[in-house]
Amino acid sequence: MKITDRLDAIKKHCAYVQEHIENVHVAWSILKERCGDMRFIYDDYVFFTIAEMIESHDASKLSAAEFVPYADWFFSDFGKEWESMDVENYGAHRVAIASFDEAWEHHKANNLHHWQSWGSRDFYNPYEAEMHCVCMVCDWMAMGMKFGDTAEDYYSANKDKMTLPPWADQFLQEIFKAVER
Repeated sequence: MKITDRLDAIKKHCAYVQEHIENVHVAWSILKERCGDMRFIYDDYVFFTIAEMIESHDASKLSAAEFVPYADWFFSDFGKEWESMDVENYGAHRVAIASFDEAWEHHKANNLHHWQSWGSRDFYNPYEAEMHCVCMVCDWMAMGMKFGDTAEDYYSANKDKMTLPPWADQFLQEIFKAVER
């Protein structure tokens, strides 16, 4: 890969991360406005903890473990249509795939707003899971702003793959209804 291609991939990745973070902030503003009767808004501890989580949303994307692998995967030829790779580039593609897989594992481990990181996790206080759920909705809303759908659309399309407890489904539905208002 030429150095200019690598630099272009990094620039595009930076722009994408910045846009995503800005959209997460917009999503949090929408939830603050439309979910006023929900505990995560009127309980100061929960509200300010979520606000801090929003401020540091996806900070790990700037880490050494994630930054370059994500830029390579999403914004360079390594990540594009790797299934149709030629034999000559097979080794490079395998490295890109392994690097991205490691970066995704790192991201999930450091960002509990991803349902994939929950598993059988024990949260340290009764509100922690709820707070991560709110951040998850902000993440989905931000992605929807980029790709033209809603958090509820994403949830509906992927719900069968998710391993969320029943209370989380009910909580998400409450948030979706409030956002619709």
